[in-house]
Amino acid sequence: MSRPGVSLLVCTHNGASRLRPTLAHLAAQRVAPTLPWEVVVVDNASTDDTAAVARAAWPEPAPAPLRVVTEPRLGIGHARLRALETATYDVVGFVDDDNWLAPDWVQLAWETMQAHPEIGACGSFGEAAFGDGERPAWFDANAAAYAVGAQVRAGEVTPDALWAAALVVRRSAWQDLRAAGFEPVLVGRRGRLLSAGEDSELCFALTQAGWRLAYEPRLRYRHAIPPARLTWAYIRTLHYGFGIASVAMDHYYMAAESRSSVRHRLLELWSWRVLASAVRLMGHALRAILGPERSREALRACIQRGRLRALMGECGEYRDRTRRAREVVRRLAGRRR
Repeated sequence: MSRPGVSLLVCTHNGASRLRPTLAHLAAQRVAPTLPWEVVVVDNASTDDTAAVARAAWPEPAPAPLRVVTEPRLGIGHARLRALETATYDVVGFVDDDNWLAPDWVQLAWETMQAHPEIGACGSFGEAAFGDGERPAWFDANAAAYAVGAQVRAGEVTPDALWAAALVVRRSAWQDLRAAGFEPVLVGRRGRLLSAGEDSELCFALTQAGWRLAYEPRLRYRHAIPPARLTWAYIRTLHYGFGIASVAMDHYYMAAESRSSVRHRLLELWSWRVLASAVRLMGHALRAILGPERSREALRACIQRGRLRALMGECGEYRDRTRRAREVVRRLAGRRR
């Protein structure tokens, strides 16, 4: 059983050059003296001096305890699982090593989760910090790919999913998922491999178990984005990773739907999915050629290329993976509150 309080979970791979400002923002948190909190840095298979930098960067006297733990399996999803297992307190915050939390973030996260016990996870509002880099002309249209901006569309209250940057998670809700036998399939970014989807998978599992997702725009952070990540080649690679992850999420979404419709039976066919992605890829690619340079259509084509790669990797296994996803959904539904 987790104790009342807040655990900030900083997962990092070779983050020595990024950790100091991130930890400085955590050390500047304005937290009520009665609220216990901690910082857990998860060193995810780093080959630099990440652990030493984390310990040296934390001030003395410390505003809260800081621990460094190691996760040897490369992948942000593996690191977050390790962090969740290690956390002391029931309210946990996922802090990427380039997320700079506003000074009231810890206190507000605690108050939000205390006021709404039905919430399993709550998202924050992200702002971009460009440093010396220029803001690309295409950035605003694609800010969500960088976990920047609002997480609900105009007029919406409840989000369908939340990104993991500055995400608040109720640890007891996570333990609820584990009790149902939930084992994540997606592990997210692995070193320089821009995989994705582990946050969508977690949000899906929480909602299937009866927990509610929320978005609190008063929870704010800045995402420090270096120039190397503000190139068109980088964002194309991001979208390619989104496409790969989307195939794994398809299995969950199909498992949660009624199986009686003709449409649903078609979607369970691997060949139909491959054909649909191939047709979409050709359409997006053609419109990208005819349209302006660096268009949204070009990014949509990258998503479909990623989907096709993942689908080809599931040849002969597609239906079985949907069956396994259906079993996961069944067990989660059995935990509904």
